[in-house]
Amino acid sequence: MKKVLMLLVCTLSVGLFHSCSEDLGESGIEIPEFNLKDLTPTDLYIYKNYTKPYNVEVIYRWKDSETDVAKNLVPPEEEKVEPFLEILKTVWVDPYVEEAGSNFLKGLIPKQILLIGSASYNPDETVTQGTAEGGRKMVLYEINSFSPQNVTKLKRFIHVMHHEFAHIMHQQVAYSRDYRTITTGYSSSWYLRSNEYAQERGFITNYAMSAPDEDFVEMIATMLTNNKRDWDIMINTIKSEDARSALRKKEAIVVGYLKDVWDIDLYHFQAKLDEGEGNTLKDSSGNGR
Repeated sequence: MKKVLMLLVCTLSVGLFHSCSEDLGESGIEIPEFNLKDLTPTDLYIYKNYTKPYNVEVIYRWKDSETDVAKNLVPPEEEKVEPFLEILKTVWVDPYVEEAGSNFLKGLIPKQILLIGSASYNPDETVTQGTAEGGRKMVLYEINSFSPQNVTKLKRFIHVMHHEFAHIMHQQVAYSRDYRTITTGYSSSWYLRSNEYAQERGFITNYAMSAPDEDFVEMIATMLTNNKRDWDIMINTIKSEDARSALRKKEAIVVGYLKDVWDIDLYHFQAKLDEGEGNTLKDSSGNGR
């Protein structure tokens, strides 16, 4: 059986925008009156929880123009959409609003979230779990395998969300270039290495070895999906003193970036997320962590 590893991808899209103050007159396009009664229960949930408060379009119906036609993908099952989005709201949207304010989230949340039912397989046998494209669009895969009772996969979805949102943050405001000099050894063959191998070389996960940007966001995502105690145990059990030192230097840059740029106290946020995630996992599985 071929070994399948998980891949998180960031694609930076650059657009050029031109503004003009000239009065062009009234639009000739007739926009039909919006009627909430015409929405399905799933659409109504999306409107009330994503579109109205944050101006976010969530796409779950199939659109060829929005997907990679070179891959064999399927749309999500509609009955999975609302439960998935509710978990997303609980572990991602609401905590950021509570920690940094609604204006922060409104300014950074991607304006389009595309849900794909199946996995996205790559030629190198990795699997793309999510993409963040220029801060405007986020694509999330494997929705059909989502189950609130599957704690392992649920935590992986949570990690993906923090990873992709961290990409959006650094796409808006770059992190210090000093970060890129802490470790060397970035490689396109990252998937041939284990997390343990990566950590002994100063990378928090094997995927962090793929590129500096991925390294940076993997640090954020891993810190936000572990409490401070578990995080410290993870670092302190690494055998290489140089690797431990490198990861602590990366941690300091990450903590400083979130505080200085976005006014987020990472350690405080880490504790709040741990409390909220623990309650979510307990409510979902009935057993807690």
